[in-house]
Amino acid sequence: MNILIIGGTGFIGSYVVKEAIKRGHEVFVIKRSADSKFAIPIKKKIKLIISKFSEIKASRLKEYSIDVIINLAAAGVSPKRVSWEELIDININFPLKIAKIANELGVKRLVVSGTSHEYGATANKFNKIPPEAPLEPINPYGSSKAASYHILKSYAIENKMELFYGRIFCAYGLGQYENNFWPALYNAAINNENFPITDGLQVTDFLRVEDAAFYLLEGASRNDIIKGQPLVVNIGSGVAISLREFAQIEWDKYSKNGKLLIGEIPYRSDVMMRCVPSLINLKRKS
Repeated sequence: MNILIIGGTGFIGSYVVKEAIKRGHEVFVIKRSADSKFAIPIKKKIKLIISKFSEIKASRLKEYSIDVIINLAAAGVSPKRVSWEELIDININFPLKIAKIANELGVKRLVVSGTSHEYGATANKFNKIPPEAPLEPINPYGSSKAASYHILKSYAIENKMELFYGRIFCAYGLGQYENNFWPALYNAAINNENFPITDGLQVTDFLRVEDAAFYLLEGASRNDIIKGQPLVVNIGSGVAISLREFAQIEWDKYSKNGKLLIGEIPYRSDVMMRCVPSLINLKRKS
């Protein structure tokens, strides 16, 4: 397949590019500037399209005969903070623009990455959150992504498009933004530093980024997605674990002399104390 990946130089996007190359797809990546670098090394040459998001047009993409568009572009992913204007522009207006371009080009399928933050307060009401659970986001990022989902869903239904929407839970791995939890813990561990965390009693699903990429690519090729009937799945590992347990396991892998300081910092105001997905409709790796 010819796959266009938007947000392909980001953390998850870079792994999606790598997975797509591994599967033998023809890969096209839109980069907002020539200076943008992939989060991890990409050894094989791919087709790079240098374009600001505001300048992407169907006419410019027509020559590539795109079969699937994977949109991973997002703004405001924690702990990064951006303005409400940027959240609306990148997380709401831009995905709709890409959906319209996909429709205009006759692209077979649109794959979009969502987030567990869309569930927000709803997460605490379920032992395992079903994909159809109400969305009650409690932070700006989650709110913008939830709004985008509702718009994309309606657009896909109205225009009879194939839409795969994957809500990713806590993906982690090399190449992630250094101030996110796992890379911060990893860097402290390998540098023999102490690492303070909260009491870590919140329970969630930590997912290797390689697996997140695998499931997103599955969304591009699986044969059970029907035009006008968007498929929403939660993307996770299937293992519910507390932050404290996860941190201890990872700390023990990498640390020789540092200490994990549990309970040293307070919880953030938007912490979901239980955020565990139901993986119904997720085709698991064999």
